[in-house]
Amino acid sequence: KVMRRGAWPASPFELASKTQCGEVNPVYGADTWDTSRFAVTGQLPLNLCFKDALEHTHTVTLNKKDDCCSIVFPCRSTTDWMGDEGDRTQLSGLCNVAFVTFCYAESSYLPMQSHGIRIHTKGLFAPRITSQAWEALLRDGPEALPRKKVTCCGGCLPLSGRASRGGRR
Repeated sequence: KVMRRGAWPASPFELASKTQCGEVNPVYGADTWDTSRFAVTGQLPLNLCFKDALEHTHTVTLNKKDDCCSIVFPCRSTTDWMGDEGDRTQLSGLCNVAFVTFCYAESSYLPMQSHGIRIHTKGLFAPRITSQAWEALLRDGPEALPRKKVTCCGGCLPLSGRASRGGRR
């Protein structure tokens, strides 16, 4: 689950439909996989905090090994993740929206690694989204925003089912 005020969208299509931002396009080469390891927190739940581009703090909590969640939020070229340790995701400077999926990552013995949260980030560009639309979405939830017909390219359709936990793609 993602703990936050309001209701951030869970997919780029939902973002486009709820903020009237029009197109949401993937940025070439802005697709990253990171794992935030939790050596100190030996058991679930795992909590991972981050700030979006508007300086709002969010906490992702994974309670079970099969937990996965996705969120779309305004981003800068870097996003810092805080769990037991700090981690950073670097995206292209063209990205102003991040579509991120969080899944549990098992510990391993070869190489020796603690369990953690697998972070799949897709950098997107929404040319017409405004900070006012993001703030309204955070403050009032999606119902407060007027509806409008939007377009979404095929590269940013919502995930179907659970996110993959594989390596880099």
